[in-house]
Amino acid sequence: MCQQQLGQLQAELDRFDDVDVDLFAISPDSPEAHKELKEALGITYSFLSDPALDVLEHTNMVDNNQPKRGVSVLDENGSVIMNYEDDMFGMHMDETESNIIEALEEIE
Repeated sequence: MCQQQLGQLQAELDRFDDVDVDLFAISPDSPEAHKELKEALGITYSFLSDPALDVLEHTNMVDNNQPKRGVSVLDENGSVIMNYEDDMFGMHMDETESNIIEALEEIE
């Protein structure tokens, strides 16, 4: 996982305070590696370990058996509402926030 993007997301997390959304970072890394990274970066949102890439494949965020960096929005039933690849999603927070909110509005 890209530490810079995860850290930027943490720094901008308050953008989602008034939005009914659960944010996760997903990667094939182990829970232990996630715990170490969260502690090192001061991350407060959840990480999901997906070693078999099942969730990432479901969200179409895998290419040649490698996870893509980007954003996905799923509804409460796990249906994919929106996804897109963006290696710099944390640096593009205006766009990231806008895309997430727009996708959530489709669910309502």
